[in-house]
Amino acid sequence: MRRPVQWFSQARKHSTRPAAWMLAGVASSALILTSCTAPTSTDNTADSSSNSDSAAITTPVPIATAPGAPETTLSSTANAELNTESASLNDARVFYRWFSMAGHAELSEAQLRVIEEWISGYQEARGEGDDSGVATAELNVQPVLTASTEEAIGIRLEAYEFLGASGAASYHTLWYLPQEHQALETKDLFTDDAAWAKLLELAKTALSKHPDVFPDALADVDETYLDSLNFDSAGNGLLEFDEYTVAAGAVGAPVITIAAADLEPLLNEAGKKVRTAGMSAETSTQAASSSSVVSSEAPGTVTAPPDAAAPPSQSSVDCAVTKCIALTFDDGPGPYTKQLLDTLGEYNAKATFFVVGSNVDRYTETLMREAAEGHEIGNHTWSHRSLPTLSEDGVSDELESTSDAISNVLGYAPQLVRPPYGATSPTVNQLTHSPVVLWDVDTLDWKSRNAAAVVDEAVTGAHAGAIVLMHDIHSSTVNAVPEILKQLSAQGYQFVTVSQLLASKNPAAGVVYSTGPAPK
Repeated sequence: MRRPVQWFSQARKHSTRPAAWMLAGVASSALILTSCTAPTSTDNTADSSSNSDSAAITTPVPIATAPGAPETTLSSTANAELNTESASLNDARVFYRWFSMAGHAELSEAQLRVIEEWISGYQEARGEGDDSGVATAELNVQPVLTASTEEAIGIRLEAYEFLGASGAASYHTLWYLPQEHQALETKDLFTDDAAWAKLLELAKTALSKHPDVFPDALADVDETYLDSLNFDSAGNGLLEFDEYTVAAGAVGAPVITIAAADLEPLLNEAGKKVRTAGMSAETSTQAASSSSVVSSEAPGTVTAPPDAAAPPSQSSVDCAVTKCIALTFDDGPGPYTKQLLDTLGEYNAKATFFVVGSNVDRYTETLMREAAEGHEIGNHTWSHRSLPTLSEDGVSDELESTSDAISNVLGYAPQLVRPPYGATSPTVNQLTHSPVVLWDVDTLDWKSRNAAAVVDEAVTGAHAGAIVLMHDIHSSTVNAVPEILKQLSAQGYQFVTVSQLLASKNPAAGVVYSTGPAPK
């Protein structure tokens, strides 16, 4: 596999992209390859979705994963068993998500192999980096479901890499055959080496006719460039190329068409299965209605959001008198959040969940349960981008899309913001229009992935007024919480939300808070 796009110096020599350029999606188009229906909702259970108008795409267009766009291009009934999982390397500012399915470890393993290669390349390019509050580099990987039938699932991974001056995106599409438990790369779809070579020949011919492709870049195009193949409803192949590999960055990700008549004879039986799956996808130009929420717990059931225009009032706790501590959980909801809620309920402990917007539609019921049980919901951006690397519009999109997604479910928008990695700036703070919440106890749970280590960091660092950072996307963290609650309860702590902790400070929009008051 090729290294991420930042390694392609030959193509960069042709670029006149300004250093301030920021990728808000793939190129400027909001269209999604093969299909785009209402955002799905899966909560480790069955799924349902709202219907919307659809039309087939038969010309090559980029897949957009801009804030607010659904992470799936399909009817949710086709992928009800899929969950999203996430992980991070906070010191390197790496965040990645992937699809998983119970009983199909091969699906996750295939995606993680690709992601691990991207991370390795990124870390080598990044070097030692820095530990300042403003990120100078980041790697963000998001999955998009491009096809799903009983026989084949298509998953397109998008890696956005930023190395301090500008950023660009790489793409990799994997195909999975659930019945065979088999993950396939593009090459695995073709009958033999001769057919694979023919695809490369066809790709080079199409690229040579593309008005935006650098003529002298064609000599470098080899089979490693052919790692993102999808299909339109007419059965044509759509090959997507990483940014800066064959064209200037302003072009975005070039996509070429391989005619169905040329492609079909080259495909093996597995290739024909995935092509059929790709052809069956539909596209929609409409998002889900904001007037209703799709419940994942009962297929076909639509639950109206609450009428509340603001978060429900929380019980008053004077943390200037009471020994308070605020446990906070970032990056969810996820597969382990329900278990965490069970534990918090046993101790009558309240917490604050800083939610990633792209997770909302898949974990709608979990989000509703968080709010219903008295926990606070905060904004952790749509796709976990490092906000100081974005334009002002990019920052606003990340935050507003997340607020909208949460509001559509709960009936009110979150009142607090936590910037990913704790990376912020005066401009970012101003654009949040909310109090900005950091932390003063970091459990390093993303690093240790060890329950005992998380307990030690949390208990050792605990103090009255502390804001404790954890992540409910890690099973090790969720497994640590019972012991954390047990030990801190024995020390007389009351577990409160961040807003309860900071109430006596009258938190203001655009102001950063890392700790709360302690009893005098």
